Amino acid sequence: MIWGQHSFPDDTLFRLAFGNVRVYIARRRREWRWSLEYADLFEAASFEAVGEDLDESLSSLSWQRMITKELSEVLVLAPRLPDRPLSVFPQGQVQIAKNAQVRLWVSLPMWVQFGCTNGETVLEVGSERLSGSWLGDSIGGRMAYTLKSEPRYHGESDPIPDHCARCVLSILNQADSPFVVSKLAVPTELLHLYQTKTGEGSEMYTSEVKLLHTRDHEISVNPLHHRDHSRQAPFVPARVRGVDNFWKRSVGLLKRIGNYS
Repeated sequence: MIWGQHSFPDDTLFRLAFGNVRVYIARRRREWRWSLEYADLFEAASFEAVGEDLDESLSSLSWQRMITKELSEVLVLAPRLPDRPLSVFPQGQVQIAKNAQVRLWVSLPMWVQFGCTNGETVLEVGSERLSGSWLGDSIGGRMAYTLKSEPRYHGESDPIPDHCARCVLSILNQADSPFVVSKLAVPTELLHLYQTKTGEGSEMYTSEVKLLHTRDHEISVNPLHHRDHSRQAPFVPARVRGVDNFWKRSVGLLKRIGNYS
């Protein structure tokens, strides 16, 4: 298990593999030094000390440095969701019949946070490289990340990579025609992360997201506590505790429609 507290003795090099990213990190002279590499293939999640000489590694890799107020050699590794919304593009076309409600799920790549015990962040890095995009209109929109993912029915419990979290999307089409799902907005900064036990270990889930398509409106979004885990405390709370004006417009629309509360 890579999550939790880890001690970093001075001049000892550690390596984290998580999805596509490889993080080399060490503590030297009361500061943190790290280097990032991205590979083409996923690697099983692992975190371990490596037997390489730190001086040799410092000269062969491109390093960044961080000096923190906390002088402890302990860091906390925790999973996080991306700090921007995700524009999710299905790999295959999905249509939802009029007046139909379905529950799908997509896998979202997580980030990993290296943090001090006092709450300072040393490093946050994504498990996959995501390209930037724009979500919303030219005035009221915001920066987002683009993700291609295949939506699956909620009843299908296919395994997901260990660097991803399962996100359930409850979609209602109230329009007079089928809704062609070409892009879905997922407010990752508003979602909690939950950890559940499986037969082979554990898996990460997010809060559930409700999406609504009507005759007059684009998709609207309402993040909820995941209904399967609503009585369970989040493993990692959402980055943002409340919704800003960007998401209030979507949540407000849902509240005004009485049969979708």
